[in-house]
Amino acid sequence: VGAFLLVPICPHALTARPLVVSDERTIRIQVRPRSEAAALAVDGLPTAGELIAGDEVLVRKAPFRAKLVKLGEGDFFRRLRKKLQWGGRGSSQ
Repeated sequence: VGAFLLVPICPHALTARPLVVSDERTIRIQVRPRSEAAALAVDGLPTAGELIAGDEVLVRKAPFRAKLVKLGEGDFFRRLRKKLQWGGRGSSQ
């Protein structure tokens, strides 16, 4: 299925859920005229910018495929527990 996800970052309401969109669509997001400034966060960019009332952002599929890295076999959360020492004894014990 050709699709992409629009996912709210740190949603503070249970109604803010990920949105699955066909990769053939272009989504237009507009800052409301009476809104305060909003921040724009884009995966892979340190700072994307600030939006003001009336600004628009278009979201659509890129003309190229993303290159992903697979770290071999293993469980992602097991790696996190090991690297971040989650659930282990502290150095003082």
